[in-house]
Parts: sequence; C-alpha cells; structure tokens
Amino acid sequence: MTERSVLLDIGEEAQHREADIDVIRRKFSIPHHYFDCWIYGFLKNKKFNINETIAKLERRFAMEVNELATYEITDEMRISLRRGIVQELGFDKIGRTILYICARRDVPSKHLWDMRLKSFDMFVSYATRLRKECKRCQLVLLVDQKGASLFKNIDLRFQAHVALRISKFYPGMIDKIYVCNMSGMLATCMKPIIMALPAVVSSIVEVLTDADIKHGSLRKIIDEDILPVDLGGRNECDNQEHWDAFCDNVMRYYTGLKRGVNEHHLTVKEWELRELGISGKATPLPRGAASLPSHPAQRATSVVSTAASSFFERASNVTPSLCLPRTCSETFTDLNSIGLEEEEEGEEEGDEALTWRRIMCPFDSSVALSFLEELLHWRNEVESAELYERLHITNLARARLADIVNRNPPIRSEEGNPRESAPMPDKGNRVHVEEVPKQRKRLACCCHVT
Repeated sequence: MTERSVLLDIGEEAQHREADIDVIRRKFSIPHHYFDCWIYGFLKNKKFNINETIAKLERRFAMEVNELATYEITDEMRISLRRGIVQELGFDKIGRTILYICARRDVPSKHLWDMRLKSFDMFVSYATRLRKECKRCQLVLLVDQKGASLFKNIDLRFQAHVALRISKFYPGMIDKIYVCNMSGMLATCMKPIIMALPAVVSSIVEVLTDADIKHGSLRKIIDEDILPVDLGGRNECDNQEHWDAFCDNVMRYYTGLKRGVNEHHLTVKEWELRELGISGKATPLPRGAASLPSHPAQRATSVVSTAASSFFERASNVTPSLCLPRTCSETFTDLNSIGLEEEEEGEEEGDEALTWRRIMCPFDSSVALSFLEELLHWRNEVESAELYERLHITNLARARLADIVNRNPPIRSEEGNPRESAPMPDKGNRVHVEEVPKQRKRLACCCHVT
C-alpha cells in the first residue's frame, strides 16, 4: 500500500479532499500520509472548513495531554472490561475493527460514570489504532440488545454524553453502529432519541430487525467465522477467555500510549506509528498544547430524564405530587424554526440541548403530537398502576390493624379500677415483689370478666 492511496480506503470522496488534508498536515508539520484517514474524520465533521478543523484537532491534542494520558488504571476498570460488556471480534471485510457490545450485562450507575468514560476512551483509542495493513482508524459497533431492559440496562443520559464525546474527539472513527435484537418497546423509545443526537452519531446508527439478521445483512460485511452466533454467525466468542484477552490488550495498549504522550511528548497517532516501526518523522505535540483548553464536554442530560422532568415538574416551588404534565402545545411552538447546526458551541450546550423540542423537530407536527400523546398515555398507565399498589398496601395495613384491635379489645378505664390502685412493689421486700404479679394477674382476670 502506498502512502498516496491511504484515503482510498474510505472512498473516492475522501480522495477528492486530499488538497485540504495537505493544508492541515502542513499546519501540524506532518510529512507523511499515514494520518490522512484519521484527519479526514475531523475535516468532514467540520463540513470541510479547514480553519475549524485545525481548531478541532488542537482541542483533540489538548485532550490527549490533559485527559486521555492522565487516567489511572484501577481494579474497577479491569473488572468492568472483563465482564463481557465489550469485546473485540476482529475485523470486517474492509478492515474496520469490530467491537461487540452485550447490553444485558451492563448495569449502569451514575457514580461509575467517570470510570466508564475513561474505559470508553481507552478501548475506542485501542480499536481505532493504526495498523500496518489498514490505516482507516475506524471501528464498527455491534450492539446486541437481546435480553436488555430499558430501565435496567440502558442509561440514556450516559449514552447521550458519550455521543457528544464521539462528536468532539472521535469524529469519523466509529464508522457504523448496528443495533440488533431490540425489543419493540425499546425500539419505539430509541428511534426518536437517535434522531436527536448529533448528526455525526445519528447518521451512523442503523437498527437491524430480526428479519434483517436472518436475511444476512451482517454477513455481507462480516465473515460468518467472526460474526457471533446470536447475530447469525458461527463465532462462539461469548466466554470469559475472550473477555480477559480484550481487557489485557486494552490495558497493554493504554500503558504504552500513556508513556508515549507523557514521556516522549508525542501525539497518540505518532506514538502508534512509532510502535509499528514505520518510517516517518515523529511529530511532538505543538508547544503549549498542554495549556490548550480541552473543553471537556458537559454531562448531557438524558432526553428521557429531560422529558420526565418536563412531564412531572411544573416549577421548583410546586409540590411534585400536585404537578400537572406539560401539554404538547406548551413545548411544540415553532419547532420548524429551531436550528440544529452541529457547531462546536451546540455540542457543548449540555443539559439544555437535548430536549423534546429538539427530538420532535425532524418530525411532522401530527407525528410528533402522536408520539407525545403516547408518552403521556404511558405515564398515566404507570401512575394508575402505582396508585392501585399504594391503595392495596393501605388496605392490607388497615385490615391488619383492625384484626389486632378485634383480638385485643382495650381495657375500659373505670373509677375504682383495681389496676390503678395496685401498690408498686417495694425493691427492698422480696415477698411483696413476688405477690404483686399474682395480684395483678388476678385483678386483670376480674377486669376481663366484668
């Protein structure tokens, strides 16, 4: 493979942008073409604006120094990578790395966000590394939703944050995401959410039905020996041995990456090139890159949680149990006038960016209203079920209390009640202490008789 043919790996359209990439390479003093496919992802993300692409690459270089190369490998990370949530299958027919994700094994928790983001950076960097036989620097995600629950295994808030991170620091590297074995309910909720994600992410997601898998959609791009059994292939890869191997490979890669960036002051790609033993001048990071702001993405609010807050909360000073759901008309005004440009500022909007207004914007008004009405109907069904359970528990408690009262009627308080006039035992007189319980027992029996 010659250096000039690198861009042909990802298509003729990329080859036509070779002049733009040459300008960017000269800006960063890159004398070879091994990074052309990687750079093209950033260029395409910024709609082929060279100046904005250069700025985006500088933010990426700063992220490598300020974030990526500063992670500490913990036992928690190793355990997570050995659980089989993510594993490497090999390469598809055009040389892209294949990562297989089993969503049912993922039990997300908000306090593990930081660890999961670091693990994400590690295995995505590993999967998009330079290889001697292929310089695409791209991967394919096979997301298996078999047995996954929307409420137990899917953290939409975290996934929205990951989508923004892909757009900012890994554009073009995740070439395709195939979502398979998704239940009907999950598919209904996910499709509008996917459309609301940044275009760099939503454009690469493809939901495959059972019929698509049976007809061999995945076998057209992945050999059967590599494709997992659950997705129509012959690869019995879902075992602890494969999970452990993936973890070891990622840890080994990241240890070298960290050393190359921190000790040798190389970019990640220059370090990868040196590890391959390919001749090419290693370009250190630009001076002052460590001080460049990496603009870490704000944690994006899940579209589902945003919708929940919209439906269940009217204002912070109103009692939640008395809040009324917002109607479609309150948040659906002039949706077609809302711009959805994928500028860097738009990617950093965070909590305010992913709202039902943005999600419903691509739809016609009738379709959007119908979808929101279904959500409202679902919410009412959940509230009715919860109300029924609360009333059932209350009735059980009331019946139990009535049963206790009926079995143990209270002693009537009457004037001259012997219990009230019973003498207190004298601590110094053992005989008197022994007699008092007998007297109380006898009087109590009399009281019950009367």
